[in-house]
Amino acid sequence: MENGVANFNKYYKKISLKVALYTGLNEKQIQRKYPELLNILDFIKTGKWISSLGGLDKLKTNQILKDLRSGEILNKYFLH
Repeated sequence: MENGVANFNKYYKKISLKVALYTGLNEKQIQRKYPELLNILDFIKTGKWISSLGGLDKLKTNQILKDLRSGEILNKYFLH
């Protein structure tokens, strides 16, 4: 997995695109299982989809969209 994601990331960085990944894992699980991801991505969306909690556009969501460069949680930009 590491080489595939790293190669994918290098390609998009070359053409000046940001790279994001959605995973149903939480950030601690990612740090434990795939620590290299947090160093090569720009953004990560974490949290298993639970329909009763909704997505990023809901206050009760368990999902988080994070800018890995600044550490900022970006959920507030999706609320209506």
